[in-house]
Amino acid sequence: SNYYIAFKSLGDLAYNDKEGIAFEYYKKYLKHNPNDNEVYSHLADCYYKGLGTTKDIEKAMAMYKKVSITDYANTTTFQIRYGTVLDEQECEESIIWFLKVANNDSWASYSLGSIFEKARYLNFNIYTPEYRIKNALHFYEKAFDLASAENDIEISSLAKNAYNIFKAELNINAVVFYFKAEDGKEIAYRCQMKD
Repeated sequence: SNYYIAFKSLGDLAYNDKEGIAFEYYKKYLKHNPNDNEVYSHLADCYYKGLGTTKDIEKAMAMYKKVSITDYANTTTFQIRYGTVLDEQECEESIIWFLKVANNDSWASYSLGSIFEKARYLNFNIYTPEYRIKNALHFYEKAFDLASAENDIEISSLAKNAYNIFKAELNINAVVFYFKAEDGKEIAYRCQMKD
């Protein structure tokens, strides 16, 4: 009914202003409209950021994952959001979620380039420095191509700059990859581009 739609509208207004009260409006709305994945994802944002509720990253991640699997109309958006949260939590699973949409989304491709270049949480035995170099360059280039085709100047500029800086660092032997060892200590590995 219109009464419950008002809760969604109030939640959207409060959410856009980053107010903590959006959480309560969204909860009330979802009691009567439990399949509204957009609102469900906003509620996950509230849990993730601690807006209007206690910060609960595990609950937020479970909610993001549910939406990214069940909302076929907005799959790309929710998979990118979930991938971003996983990356912020230093979880290798972020790569899987970004890969699902990277062929058609410039932000997902850019994020993958950045993960392969910088992420300290990647397993050295799986993601060797050579593998990371190849993929960082590939996904930065892909992000640039996709963003240029979409006329997205911001992402195309980010991707082009990241690609050029990373390639220049490789040419002067200045790239250091960091990995977490099994004992939790950090390992540094210096690389140079092989022509």
